[in-house]
Amino acid sequence: MEKRSLKIGPQDNVKGHPFAPVQLIEYGDYECPYSRKGYHFVQMLLQKRVGQVYFAFRNFPLRNIHPHAEISAEAALAARQQGRFWEMHDLLFGNNRHLNEKNIFGFAEQINLDLDKFENDLKQHIFREQITSELKEGRKYGVQGTPTFFINEDFYEGELNYRALQDEIDGIL
Repeated sequence: MEKRSLKIGPQDNVKGHPFAPVQLIEYGDYECPYSRKGYHFVQMLLQKRVGQVYFAFRNFPLRNIHPHAEISAEAALAARQQGRFWEMHDLLFGNNRHLNEKNIFGFAEQINLDLDKFENDLKQHIFREQITSELKEGRKYGVQGTPTFFINEDFYEGELNYRALQDEIDGIL
């Protein structure tokens, strides 16, 4: 797998305009309650700063404390293979207190994925290498917990609240 920098690249799951003045990268864990907060902050930012923020989500499942984080990350990437990453991403965060294999398969059905392909992808763990690569990359850049944000390649050290994140981005704009 090709090594990526902190710049958003073709392997990333992205939203927004690629030429936006702000590139926001999040390392997140679908089962983490703090990542759920970060998810809501990002949704608000993308709605309020249309065309000004280019967002990428990278997986950083905290396997030791969140037993369903890795299968959730795999499910999101399996959905990406079918062109439905963001739908699965939204369902995983929207239901992150109830993540388990049964519910994840229910989400796949809800967004009309090819369930046989989805199940096969999860059983064969075809995205585990990509997830491990994202974990290693995150650690290389100082990620220790979730969510961790980078704004225009810089590690965001502010508070985990919407106002602080928005103020940081507004300072760039």
